[in-house]
Amino acid sequence: MTTTPPAPPDPARESLPHEVAAFIQSGLSITVGSRDDRLIPSIAKGVGCSTCHGAVDTMPLTWRVASLDMQWCIACHRDPAPNLRPADRIYDLHWTPPSNQAALGKALMAANHIRGPDVLTSCSTCHR
Repeated sequence: MTTTPPAPPDPARESLPHEVAAFIQSGLSITVGSRDDRLIPSIAKGVGCSTCHGAVDTMPLTWRVASLDMQWCIACHRDPAPNLRPADRIYDLHWTPPSNQAALGKALMAANHIRGPDVLTSCSTCHR
């Protein structure tokens, strides 16, 4: 009787720096792109990639720039406006908020139909 040895671990899968638990509907979960069959709401709503992932184009090896723990996520869900940017700047890894970011963020919240903290901080927003 011969047995097949187990497959070696997939190095790409083993070292994902931004992995979150499977039961989390991550910030990457509404309407653009996909990751593990989940769609990407934060991008659709105006949060740029580098807000959570940093300037990956300058990283020789990708590392975690934000904790991505629950407290970190909730802080943004309570007040997303400082993290919002125009749609044409979502993928700009070196975008810096303009001096009028408070007004811009408020306008983007309205334009992108971003709900208030009462909805965004509800457990079921992320945990399904």
